[in-house]
Amino acid sequence: MRPEESSAHAASTPSGVDAATAADASQRIGETALRRGAAGERRPRGIGRRALLTGAAAAAGSAVVCLGPLWARAHILDGPRDDDQGWGTGPEAAGTVFASFITDVHIDAVAAAQDIHLQLVLEDMRALNVPLVLHGGDITEFGSNDTYDRYLRLVPEDFPGEIQHVAGNHEMRWDPSGGNVYRARMHEEGSRSFDHQRIHVIMLEVSGPLQEEAHVSRATLEWLRADLRMAGRTPSIIVMHCPPGADFHYVRGMDQLFALIADHPVRAILAGHNHSETVTRVNDTIVLTGRAVKNSPVHYLLRHSPTEEMDQLTVEAVSLPAPGDDGERTVTPVVTIPMGTPRASGHQAMPRRLNARAPGSAVHVSARIGGEDALVAAAAQVWDESLYGLTEHGTWYDMSIDGTLLEARIDVAAISPPVLPGTHRVRVRGTAADGGTWEAADELTTRGGPVRPLGTYEVDGAVTGAVVPTGEDTMLVSTDQGEVISFVLRGRSLRRQWRVETGSVHRPLALSPDAGTAYVPSLDRALVALDISRGRELWRAELPERVASAPLVVTTDGLESVLVSAGPTLNRIDETGTVMWTVPIPVQSCGRPLVLGDTVVIGAGDGTARGYSLERGAERWVAQLARRSTAYQRLLYGPWTTTVRPIGADAVLVGTVDTLHCLDAADGTTRWTAAASAMYTPPEILDDGTVLVVQERGQAALISPDDGTITPIGEGGQVSLDAGLAPVAGTHRAWHVSLTGVLSLIDADAPDVTALHQVTTSRVIATPAYLPVPGAVVVGDQDGMVRAFDVTEV
Repeated sequence: MRPEESSAHAASTPSGVDAATAADASQRIGETALRRGAAGERRPRGIGRRALLTGAAAAAGSAVVCLGPLWARAHILDGPRDDDQGWGTGPEAAGTVFASFITDVHIDAVAAAQDIHLQLVLEDMRALNVPLVLHGGDITEFGSNDTYDRYLRLVPEDFPGEIQHVAGNHEMRWDPSGGNVYRARMHEEGSRSFDHQRIHVIMLEVSGPLQEEAHVSRATLEWLRADLRMAGRTPSIIVMHCPPGADFHYVRGMDQLFALIADHPVRAILAGHNHSETVTRVNDTIVLTGRAVKNSPVHYLLRHSPTEEMDQLTVEAVSLPAPGDDGERTVTPVVTIPMGTPRASGHQAMPRRLNARAPGSAVHVSARIGGEDALVAAAAQVWDESLYGLTEHGTWYDMSIDGTLLEARIDVAAISPPVLPGTHRVRVRGTAADGGTWEAADELTTRGGPVRPLGTYEVDGAVTGAVVPTGEDTMLVSTDQGEVISFVLRGRSLRRQWRVETGSVHRPLALSPDAGTAYVPSLDRALVALDISRGRELWRAELPERVASAPLVVTTDGLESVLVSAGPTLNRIDETGTVMWTVPIPVQSCGRPLVLGDTVVIGAGDGTARGYSLERGAERWVAQLARRSTAYQRLLYGPWTTTVRPIGADAVLVGTVDTLHCLDAADGTTRWTAAASAMYTPPEILDDGTVLVVQERGQAALISPDDGTITPIGEGGQVSLDAGLAPVAGTHRAWHVSLTGVLSLIDADAPDVTALHQVTTSRVIATPAYLPVPGAVVVGDQDGMVRAFDVTEV
């Protein structure tokens, strides 16, 4: 669930739950023990019978959602279908209890409502002797150790079942350990699989460190391909946090995911995240999202009927009355999952040989299906890359069906939002007579505009932090797979000069003043110094915690040192790698500090900005910037990942989710505030002191350094997270690449923002580089593609 949505519920309590009830619930909390799987079944390491949390949306009753005609928006049915297509269950399901599915419990260190909901669900499962619990993620509110402690205590020692988890975005979004806290506390080692009652269960980890949106990476796809090959003809189900397919826009790489599983007997995907109960069918795979346990006590009971006549899983929503509610335990049929159907890729309705091209003013889309009567309708869509973290149908264009040929001609001028030159995706969706949907996707390249693609280079893992220029035509690229790579742009070619393994990197590295040394923040609990000319490690400073923040290089009295936070610590390291001092900071900091005079200013995870002495790290002042009622809200709305900027000779800018604060560097007092979300994309200070910002939702603006007056630039843009601006030296212009891959030029003098090119269909979470001599912008994306673009004609 998106943070701004979930935070509104962080301190909520259901009606009828008072302090006495909460206290009684706390007394009934038991310690947790681990339990291994049954002999003879393949189990991943670290399996425990630990948590139960399920997706329960606040909607009354149990509404089943499925797709209607392919171009039509998903609609809510009045009740579950009970027909011969295998969608519905009868009034009472039969079969062996296979498992229960729960999701989105959001255990907080202070809230009691979720505790009670979870306890009720666990007690019901224990009464049913459920052997396996599948947890769809968002176990905790924000992944802190105390929230994991509380969750683990809630599972009774005598609970009979085994509990398997996947991480949700709430486990990973604010975790400076890169997911290591989740893995250690839940004893889960990434994506894994096991067999249970002759069904192959895949726990697919798609939530990434410090990211809101899910991502099915190339490495995850490779692992899944190998796992499904080993499983052979055994029917499989996948558990993941964010739902893919249909009208969901929560998972990057979902087209590749569906293309892969189409060749294997994957019968269902169980997911959470959207806190509502929906059922869709994509390429003969049932996608079920569950209601959130945070909102009400609910779990989904799966019964297995492996007979000669049929092999199916029936799913029932078990809703329990919360304390103080007048109601009864209800069991509502949700969906039947056929386990014995053939592979989706062999189905007559599956679109194949998809081709999309844009030779002129129209996009031509064609595909083939296996049978003339396989589909009753079909439509095509140029994917709107601006959609982020939501459910949205978008605009679909009817396709003609001529025998087995599907075709559409889409007027480019009619597409909204306008299609930029560059790389896009086209989706084809067909509707079968039984209401199921069949989808395929292809890449589309549209030409034109002043930006010209140059060379590309594929690296292992996601490009993170920043593409950092080191010379006129050279740069450094860092990845979450732990590599720093030096590139040179020669003509149209990106060439690798050297590569060094440093440990996983998630924030921008820093350069020494002479650009001879790179200081790399590593999740291997270290700051690593690299010789840029030779590509070798100079030293490695071991730090107390994993480093998921950006270092700052400081020169005082001719001596160079580096400031960097590591989890809940701030550290100063000299030019030989010796730690000069370490001081605690509340919760964490994943941003970058600033030194003004002899004061170090940093944003912390308790909603504060803090000032420390540079010499010894003594605390000088504390400024509370997020006055919220819970630790989760203070973290979410505070400056936990801000890049502190100087403004004038004696003031600093500290950004939070919704406000930019101008503080006196000497004592932390507020000079002015501006209602601007300027934390994720760091602001740039122009030579006249004006502040240039790009807000989280993409709106660029100029902010007065005198009083914080905001002047918007342009008509708004697309979501911008983590990737900063690439200023053009000596001008009031800067290059910007949105999270959604749109390259824009911001001109503060005009003032205007010009969207120019769609550089990728992946996500961009790393700051691009502008190389002025060749006149190129270099962009790295989440799929590991490094691309250079000639911008000399702009």
